[in-house]
Amino acid sequence: MGSRTALSSFQGCIVLEKKLSWPAQRANDWHIMDEAMKQLDFKKVHIDGINACRRFLQYVTAVDLSNDAGTHILPQFLTGNVEIHSCEFSGELFYQPNPGGEAWRSWRKFWRRYTTGPDHRLLIPLRSWILPAGQCCRRPHWVYDPNSKSLYQRGQSGYYPPLSWKVELPLADSP
Repeated sequence: MGSRTALSSFQGCIVLEKKLSWPAQRANDWHIMDEAMKQLDFKKVHIDGINACRRFLQYVTAVDLSNDAGTHILPQFLTGNVEIHSCEFSGELFYQPNPGGEAWRSWRKFWRRYTTGPDHRLLIPLRSWILPAGQCCRRPHWVYDPNSKSLYQRGQSGYYPPLSWKVELPLADSP
């Protein structure tokens, strides 16, 4: 019996002291479960499967599954063939066993509504970052600091050591 079912059997509830949801991390970002709940043709078992896959992957919003450019969903996140490393995440991780075949089928069906083609291109690409890297649910692979004009790559520890070279980006009014 799940905790929600157990609580509902005696009209119990859990009161949280702080909000546990993540804000949108990039322009055009959206919460996976908010969109899943809008799918009127999905039955409860499909919604539960989508949520189980999302929890297994530890992801909250579309940006968590996208490539660095925000244009595609990475294919390994559609099958569950991925290792979860705590250094990639901000905040607490929770345990969710791999939900199995039927849940992954619902998960892929859900994502087909938001992507196109065999390369899983997002119908509405994600745009500029809203949150600093340290406040994102899944830490980005690359971070650019415009003040120092430095590009940082996330290391295996989850931190961003400076690269040995700098990136000179053209000014906005340059060709």
